Amino acid sequence: MRKFTLTLAIAALAVFSAGATTLGSQAFSDIGSPTVSPGSSINTATTFNIGEYFSTASDTGFLAGMPHVDLGVVSFDINNPTSFNLSNSVFGTFNSTSITEPSNLAGSVTIYILGLYSSGSYCVSCGSPIVNDLASFTLTFNQNPVNTGAISDSGTFSDPPAPPPSGTPEPATMGLFGSAFVGLGLIGRRRFSKR
Repeated sequence: MRKFTLTLAIAALAVFSAGATTLGSQAFSDIGSPTVSPGSSINTATTFNIGEYFSTASDTGFLAGMPHVDLGVVSFDINNPTSFNLSNSVFGTFNSTSITEPSNLAGSVTIYILGLYSSGSYCVSCGSPIVNDLASFTLTFNQNPVNTGAISDSGTFSDPPAPPPSGTPEPATMGLFGSAFVGLGLIGRRRFSKR
């Protein structure tokens, strides 16, 4: 029974260690008119122009309860890792250090941006101001109909950085799950062989 409990504990550890602890996150929605260039397709564009980013009520951690803020127009080039920059006296500042495009499907593009964040005037339970903390923005652009239709976008800020979006689990998590399942298999085999 102890081995079974230990195996379950390892499996639980794998589940709970799969995600980083978020000190704060904030969702944003574009209430403006986003555009892209060159051309009009999000799937071939290299420059993205966010119409007007506005915070939503979806916030956690030190950003919980932050009043709605308007980050305004944000333009960036996916080929220039330092081109995504925004500043607001309440939210703070974010300056990108890397920009990747983990997903580019017909009519949908996900962009993952790492950068340095410094807190603004609103920082619940910060204790002291946050200065140049590694953080991330995950942006999703959608276009309907594909290549020619209206563009919409939204984003999520996370400090510390959210894991990059991908369909592949991180190796450490898979290793923990694997060892838990091997342990369960061995316990089951021993019980079956004793009969």
